[in-house]
Amino acid sequence: SASGPMGKKLSWYLTGSNRDFNTAQLINGQILDPSTLSPISFNSTFATPSKAWQVNPRIDYAINPNNTLVLRYYHNSNTSDGGVGGFNLPSQEVFSTSKSNTVQATETMVIGTRSVNELMFQFRDNRSNSNAAFTAGPTISVSNAFTSGGNSQANFNRNRQYEFQEINTITQGKHTMKFGGGFRENQTNVRSTSN
Repeated sequence: SASGPMGKKLSWYLTGSNRDFNTAQLINGQILDPSTLSPISFNSTFATPSKAWQVNPRIDYAINPNNTLVLRYYHNSNTSDGGVGGFNLPSQEVFSTSKSNTVQATETMVIGTRSVNELMFQFRDNRSNSNAAFTAGPTISVSNAFTSGGNSQANFNRNRQYEFQEINTITQGKHTMKFGGGFRENQTNVRSTSN
């Protein structure tokens, strides 16, 4: 994290992080020996790494003594391997990704000595994908033994949100009154080819 001034009216703030996870899943199943067709144990570990990083800058600008503008941006990105472990053999591996972006602008205006008005606009865009590593052939699932063969998992989700609001706060003696309104729209797109 870092922050500081940029002149008399402008200040900035920045935070970011990056994380790598080196994890593994234990496979503990029963499969058939191809030569004798008798059950044998399948015990192994399978690497399922994941990564996550984010960045979040902000700029504060004093337009004049009564008006302030704050601009924010947030980005988060994740990748991971999964789907393997327990009775699920390596052919069930799934690659997943997700991304999130948020842009926000807030304007605050001090009106006299008793009122503060705030206008805020925000846009969010969230996406997630998951795709199987091996899609050829049918999935073979033997209860309490193993799941192998092809994997048909392929999912896509995207959610976009637009938001606008205005809130006014008035202070009178010991009392504070807050009123305003807002508008929010969500757009969702979902696709799945599983099964």
